[in-house]
Amino acid sequence: MKTFVIDGNNFSDWTGFTKELYEQFGADWEPFGLNWLDDILYGSVVGFEEEDEVTIFWKNNLKSKHDLDKDTSVILNQDDKGLYQVIVDMLQKHDNIHLRLESDDKSHVRSVQK
Repeated sequence: MKTFVIDGNNFSDWTGFTKELYEQFGADWEPFGLNWLDDILYGSVVGFEEEDEVTIFWKNNLKSKHDLDKDTSVILNQDDKGLYQVIVDMLQKHDNIHLRLESDDKSHVRSVQK
């Protein structure tokens, strides 16, 4: 099982999120869009393989939700609920990735159900 920690205090927009993700995965950062995020979550490109079980702890995720949902640099479909939810949904669809969201005050950690 591989574990990565994303901290919402380390970014405030899509570019910052991607940099944080790449840093945690131990890869050199390069700008990418939502489709590329989905591709890297299949592994091989970054710090894990597709068959590896991965847990991602997202600390300060409420701050991330607030910040990412204000970011207009990523074009979303009309039906999307905001950039934050698009990212969470994308993480959830990968069976080998387990997402745990930690509230900003650290009083609550929840696993996101698939």
